[in-house]
Amino acid sequence: MRSFTLWYDPKQENEINPKVKINVNLWEEDSKKEFHTCFDFGFKIDDISNIKNINFYIPFDTDKNKISDLGKIISNNRLVNAIFNENFKTTDGNPKKLNVSALDDDINENFIIYALDIKNQINLINSKTSNDKNSKIIQIDLSEISLDDIKEYYFRIRIRVPNDQVKFIYNQLKSESAFDNYFTKTEVIDFRINDIRSSSEVLREKFENGSHFDIKSIHYLILRDASDIIIHHGNPISSRVLEKNTWDDYFDGNKEENVIAYHIKKKAKRKNAHEVKVEDEYEYLKDFSDLSRFKYKKSTWMITLTAIFAIIALELISNFLYSCIENLLNSL
Repeated sequence: MRSFTLWYDPKQENEINPKVKINVNLWEEDSKKEFHTCFDFGFKIDDISNIKNINFYIPFDTDKNKISDLGKIISNNRLVNAIFNENFKTTDGNPKKLNVSALDDDINENFIIYALDIKNQINLINSKTSNDKNSKIIQIDLSEISLDDIKEYYFRIRIRVPNDQVKFIYNQLKSESAFDNYFTKTEVIDFRINDIRSSSEVLREKFENGSHFDIKSIHYLILRDASDIIIHHGNPISSRVLEKNTWDDYFDGNKEENVIAYHIKKKAKRKNAHEVKVEDEYEYLKDFSDLSRFKYKKSTWMITLTAIFAIIALELISNFLYSCIENLLNSL
């Protein structure tokens, strides 16, 4: 099971599904002890008034210590504008709510960025299937959120996971030459959301029995070092150099200079582009998948270590051959 899966539990049955826009950032965190893959997920939901829980299946194991809220971190205008690619102004509500509104008075857009309490509003549920033990369902409890006039909310969390536990990110074994294998790697990222066909029967049943969002858009950003080469991707892609001053707080200073953000997006389509715009006339997204490959250099210490072993090996071989030739000449 490699696909993330999203659904919700309603407070009461309703034929109208809430609409959601999904943001995903995928990047690597280099800590002193080990490398972590970081997944940042943002859910912008147009109306949470009838949502009891958001259920989000992740295809790897985790615990609460590896999950953090990003609502407070993105509270400054620069980050809000960078994430949503719009000009917004922000004003403080209560300590957990940040009011966001469009700067242009002609644009009627107001929503809340909400800071989740990981301890009390996040529950981790085992997937309860024998062939899918290393996975969890992250359940976000919205039942205690007091609503006012604004019903549109944005939630954003970060999940850190050791690299070796992410099965849908792996190194391609074969390379074009043996030389490449020593100094470069090719990483494959097979990222999916709501690919139910690849899920277990237990998860499919949970998803089918739950209530579903109407997905308006998915914005998927892969953050890579500028020296990495993208050699394949599945969907149309755009890219830009990440503005370090803007994103420094967001990554807690972990990202270096010259990081490129590769942006893959998918949006709901109008059923008939010539008709008057009506929300129900959209063909909402059911799922999302993207296969990307990156070629990158191995770490400097690996290259150095390989070179040292190669020099030692050549020295040993040359000494051995010299000894053999010398012995042969002496025996003549």
